[in-house]
Amino acid sequence: MNKNLKTILIFTASSLMLAGCCTPPRSPAWDYKVVQSYTSDLEQQLNQLNAQGWTVVSSSTIGFPPAESPRVAVILKRPKQ
Repeated sequence: MNKNLKTILIFTASSLMLAGCCTPPRSPAWDYKVVQSYTSDLEQQLNQLNAQGWTVVSSSTIGFPPAESPRVAVILKRPKQ
């Protein structure tokens, strides 16, 4: 095969491979949900939401008076359906 033709084919193949590598991956779209609950019933709620495809992203304790049970806010996400 002609040396120039080999060079052109190698250059073309390399360019095509690099173009494919430079394409950013599509990230999935997400649905988000915020749940606020007292700690006593939070586990049951999270188990039900997990069965629906929700995943916990973050959680935080919300201010509460000393006489009350702690209240927790949980952020969840799942792929858009």
